Amino acid sequence: SAASAGGRGAAFTLEAIFAAPTSDAHPQRDAAARIPAGLRVLAVDALEADRRAAALILEPFGVRLTEASSYTAAFELLGAHAFDLVLMDLDGPEGFSREICRRLRAASGPNRRTPLIGCSTAADNRDQSGLGLAGVVAKPFDQAVLRAVVSAALDLKARAEAAA
Repeated sequence: SAASAGGRGAAFTLEAIFAAPTSDAHPQRDAAARIPAGLRVLAVDALEADRRAAALILEPFGVRLTEASSYTAAFELLGAHAFDLVLMDLDGPEGFSREICRRLRAASGPNRRTPLIGCSTAADNRDQSGLGLAGVVAKPFDQAVLRAVVSAALDLKARAEAAA
């Protein structure tokens, strides 16, 4: 319903009836359960808000998030510290190219095979072929989708390590 009083604004009332859940399954919790506590994630994004969004979604599950605001800072961190996963902005001001992925894979150090997840405002349209990405997630982040993509990337990494 709606009511309006001249010069005083309007009031709206919405009543909704929702059906009871049909299952005890919680996909968000299930995906999060496959993200181990202590997971070391590097978030590379020029925008602090995007890095913070990733932290707010992942840290409650015990993820240890390190932030880098540029590819230069990311390369320094990747050369000095081991990470289990890298979230990498594909739309940053430094641009994104196959060269950046090539450099990450060719660099010496503990992260040559660390899964890379691309983050993009145009994730649905991004050509991933040849980039070496374990997945792409759209920004702004959807909590369930980000956790599911992280979980899938970790599954791929575990299968690759088991096959090696």
